Amino acid sequence: MKAATKIIGPPKSDDGIRFVPITDTLYPALFAARKTPFEPVFTQPTTGRRHTISSMSCLWDNFKRELDISMGAKVYRNEIILSLVAQDLVPYCLRHTYGTDLQDAGVPINVARYLMGHSDIALTSKVYTDTTEYAIKDALEKMNQNEKRIRKIE
Repeated sequence: MKAATKIIGPPKSDDGIRFVPITDTLYPALFAARKTPFEPVFTQPTTGRRHTISSMSCLWDNFKRELDISMGAKVYRNEIILSLVAQDLVPYCLRHTYGTDLQDAGVPINVARYLMGHSDIALTSKVYTDTTEYAIKDALEKMNQNEKRIRKIE
C-alpha cells in the first residue's frame, strides 16, 4: 500500500501475486481489528491513524530494544550497553525467518517458493532458508521412521 493512501501498488513481478494463508491463531485477531475493507489494521495506538515513516521507525526501534533485552542484553540506567541484536536487523530480515519457519513446519520447498513470491526455487532454498537444529532432528526422526518401516517389510 502506498503511504498516506488506500492504493495498493503492483508487486515487483507476477510471482508477487499470490494467496498467502493466515494461521488459525492470527486470522481472528486480524479480522477483529479490521474496520472496513482496505482500512489499515496496524495503526498508531494514540491516534488510530496509519503509521508514518517516523512512527514505523520508532515502532521498529522499540521492537529491537525489547528483543535485545529479552535476549539478555546488558542494560545500565535504562540504556543498553551491550547489545545482542545485530545492528543491521531490519524488517526485511524477517523474510529469512519466514522461509526457515516454513521449512521447519515441513512445508515443501515448492510451496515455500510460492508463498514467498519467488519465481526461482533456488532463491528460496539458497537464500531464504537455514539449516536449523529442529530441521536436523526432524530429518533424524524421519530416517528412524523409515528404517522401522523397512524392517517391517523384511
